[in-house]
Amino acid sequence: MGSSDQIQRSIHYSHWHRLYFGITVLFLGISICNAGESKDVNWNEPSSAQLHLFQKVKAIAETGSLFDPDITAKILETDFQTTTTESVTPADRAREPRSQQTTSLSPSASFWYQAMPSGVGNFQLPAISINPPFKSRDAEFSYEITRQVRWDDTYQLQDSTKAEMAFIGLPSFSCVTEDEMKKFFPTVKFRRVTDGAVTYEYQGKIDDDSGTWVRISFYFGSECALSISIVQNQLTGLRYLRAESKYRNCEYLSAQRFCENHAAFGLHDTTAMKELKQHVTSACGTIDSIYKLDTEKETQPEPWPKGSHMRRKPGPISTFEVCGK
Repeated sequence: MGSSDQIQRSIHYSHWHRLYFGITVLFLGISICNAGESKDVNWNEPSSAQLHLFQKVKAIAETGSLFDPDITAKILETDFQTTTTESVTPADRAREPRSQQTTSLSPSASFWYQAMPSGVGNFQLPAISINPPFKSRDAEFSYEITRQVRWDDTYQLQDSTKAEMAFIGLPSFSCVTEDEMKKFFPTVKFRRVTDGAVTYEYQGKIDDDSGTWVRISFYFGSECALSISIVQNQLTGLRYLRAESKYRNCEYLSAQRFCENHAAFGLHDTTAMKELKQHVTSACGTIDSIYKLDTEKETQPEPWPKGSHMRRKPGPISTFEVCGK
């Protein structure tokens, strides 16, 4: 059994995905054709190498294909060697995954993403905030698919999958400026600045099963982007977002009813907090149970409630209470 077959067995696809599989395959074929071919690239010309990378990244993002290494390999024009590791967490750490299976995929030695004449090499970057000065890295590629199985379904899905691909050390391959990034990804959005790191995001395919995003990272003092990554996550798919929204709205109303008959209590009152949790679960179920019952197709989630059953207590020390008036 191939690596893609093993991974696909662990991913829960919706009925919609199976029903329209033929259409999806056709769309993937068109996207692969639009991704360009390495034989047509002038590796000594920065704009040619850069366009090739952009086309590949966009094709993967807009097909949402990271969960399928075979399709991803076709887009990238390579073969993958896979290594799978698994870790198990003790039962007394319920908020952490019970098990985590990580499949790492390495491309063939002749893979085109490497330090190139079209790049600008390595350069020094300044110290910012907590970050000391450092040098940009050589081109490096990574691709991992992670499946997490949790002890219970209290906090998220009990079983979920996430994949991430990264093109690190981008300047040694090609210098991608903000202007060049915006020309190819005109809908890219600025997200945040943290300790010198500047991040932009481009939305790829979002359907019931998962959401896919491209993240392009710059750093203060560098004209060139340092990395491009693609993330596909079951927890950003519409089906999960609908389940989360339904749960949060039900939780809000259920907690309000609970608080009508309870005096205010602190977050450290474990008995009262347990009673509240049991009341909410009895009324609403869990995000996981709502997710499994969801039969909607491509429907956007409802907004989360604006209120909360927790209140900040007045006083010099910032503390919260539940069911506070």
